[in-house]
Amino acid sequence: MRLATSARRVLPVVVLVAGALSSASVAADMRPIHIQRVTVLPQGQSELFGMLAYEFSREPVAFGQEVDYDNLRVGPLGIRFGAGNGLEFGGHLTFNANSGDGSDDPDDSGLEALTGFAKIGLTDQLAVEGGVRIAGDDEVGPYPMDGIDFYVNLAAEQPIGPQGKIYGEFGITVQDNDGFGGTYENWGIGYAHRINPELVLNAELVGDSAPGVYGAGNHMDVVLGASFTVQRAMVVKPFMSVGVYDASPDAAFGVGFEMPL
Repeated sequence: MRLATSARRVLPVVVLVAGALSSASVAADMRPIHIQRVTVLPQGQSELFGMLAYEFSREPVAFGQEVDYDNLRVGPLGIRFGAGNGLEFGGHLTFNANSGDGSDDPDDSGLEALTGFAKIGLTDQLAVEGGVRIAGDDEVGPYPMDGIDFYVNLAAEQPIGPQGKIYGEFGITVQDNDGFGGTYENWGIGYAHRINPELVLNAELVGDSAPGVYGAGNHMDVVLGASFTVQRAMVVKPFMSVGVYDASPDAAFGVGFEMPL
């Protein structure tokens, strides 16, 4: 019921966003919103990327009781480089600002993590990325950490006719401290559809298996978004999402970007 009600509220906004973006004058790639993309940068090319989102009313169970908080999420914000032979490497950071009204609700701010990664393109439709995360805050949700985390993520995509593409990912993260979730899985599946040469629309279903004390209860989100280009360079990706489980935000609004250097 909560999912259906929230979806009715945000769907008209998606339609308005799509209409506004349809006037973009440059062709856009069919890029994912939250899911890892398969494409590896060519040798010698580099790219800045980032994301900003505001998440409303996460309601996980923390320390045996339900809490309720909003979250301002800045990131991942970073840079990637193409190293040739299907290899890409880079790094990024993510910052979270929790905001809860109750005395026991999360109300701290800090780094989620500093991340270094490498990605290998296995085929045109398959890539694997691995990395390490450090310097995260153990009191900031929804992904607190206390130590060094390692992850590996497999991404795949398949064209569906001339205008569409289905894509997905599956990954595993090993956390250094079992008190903050231990090993957990993440996954996602999505579809991108080219409306015209200037605009691509996306629909994704993404989730993970409850990492961290402020994420107790699986996460799952329905994401609706779009991608378009600005001045033949930067790709801008506005999106909104609706949470399926209580630990997910009831709704989230944000925008991402990818800009070649």
